[in-house]
Amino acid sequence: MEAPDRTAAYQAGVALERHGLDAQTMEIIPTEELAEVVDDL
Repeated sequence: MEAPDRTAAYQAGVALERHGLDAQTMEIIPTEELAEVVDDL
């Protein structure tokens, strides 16, 4: 899903779970930034 901000994404996820649906949210980050995060592991 696409949301205008983190709060809206979180609220949408909670609303889905209240209706028995399982949801997971993850912020989209640029590939280069993701590579740096993975390299730190």
